[in-house]
Amino acid sequence: MKRLIISLIFCGFTTLAIAQLEYKGYSGGMFVHLGHIKSHSFNVINTQGVETNYKINNAVWGLGGKLTLQYGDYLRFGMEGYNSTATYGDHKSSFSIGWGGVLAEAFIADRLVSYYVGATLGGGRVKNVVITKNQGKPNFQISDDVLFRRYGVGVFTPYMGAEVKINDKLRAVIKMDYMLGFFNVKDDFGKGFRMHLGVMFRTQQE
Repeated sequence: MKRLIISLIFCGFTTLAIAQLEYKGYSGGMFVHLGHIKSHSFNVINTQGVETNYKINNAVWGLGGKLTLQYGDYLRFGMEGYNSTATYGDHKSSFSIGWGGVLAEAFIADRLVSYYVGATLGGGRVKNVVITKNQGKPNFQISDDVLFRRYGVGVFTPYMGAEVKINDKLRAVIKMDYMLGFFNVKDDFGKGFRMHLGVMFRTQQE
């Protein structure tokens, strides 16, 4: 309940801020990212009752996109969404999260380079496939050595970045963020940083 009240207050202040500012166009684009995530230790028990301890401490990669609306000379609001995947363990277990949310950011624009900081508040769906034993050749047999876990989670992601002007409508973008979980977080949730590279297409409101 407390998280819901905080989210409603955040959305309310954002709406009031937008209402007082002049709309100046939108930007949208796609990104690839690479980073590193780390989870707490977690135990997995297979159908034979064998318990094994795991910890995710691995590289993560993925794709995503972002859309923002500019209001005034220094503020942008919008949304973004990504899918990130990490492989870990001796038998190539897989952790992935598809997530998205609403964002707010402040920026300073120079002639060629713009710098910005912001944060995204949203949620995602975690999928964790734990492989406790080498599966040999790929096949479609049912195995007691593969376990699957899926759950929803709230995420908060502060970020900072820079945009380099290529022409009036195109920007090359670099961004670094840090994902944190704040609701229904499990021990296998991987938090950490990601470095994004991409392009943004921009329209300017006259």
